[in-house]
Amino acid sequence: DANMFKIRTASHGSLNLIEFARKLEEGVKIKDRRYRFRKFKSCFIGREAVSFLVEAGLAADRQHALSLGARLSRLGVIAHVLNRHTFKDDYLYYRFQHTRIRALSRIIKSAIRNFRLPGEALM
Repeated sequence: DANMFKIRTASHGSLNLIEFARKLEEGVKIKDRRYRFRKFKSCFIGREAVSFLVEAGLAADRQHALSLGARLSRLGVIAHVLNRHTFKDDYLYYRFQHTRIRALSRIIKSAIRNFRLPGEALM
C-alpha cells in the first residue's frame, strides 16, 4: 500500500517518507562532532531535529516530532551513531542512512507505480 510511505505533517499535509526525510536533512545542522575523544562524522543532534520539525510546521509539537523521528529510525532512514538508541528528544547523535534511503526510494516509486484501486484493471 503506497500510503504506508506517507507521513502526515502538522501543516504540510502528507509527504512521502523520502520528501519528509529530505526536509529534515535540509533543516538540521549536519557536521562532524566529538564526544569523549571520539569523532563522529556527518551527524545531527536528536533534540535539534525535534525542534526543527516543530518550528518548520512538520510536527504539531515535540511529542509528534518524536514519533515522526522514531518512525524514520524504525525504517532505517536515520540511526544513532553507535546504534545504541532509538530516536530521542535528547542530545544524542544520529546520521542519515543514505543507502537505506535510496533503497526505500526505489520501493516507494515501485509501490506508487504499481498501486491500483480495488477493481482497477491491470494493463
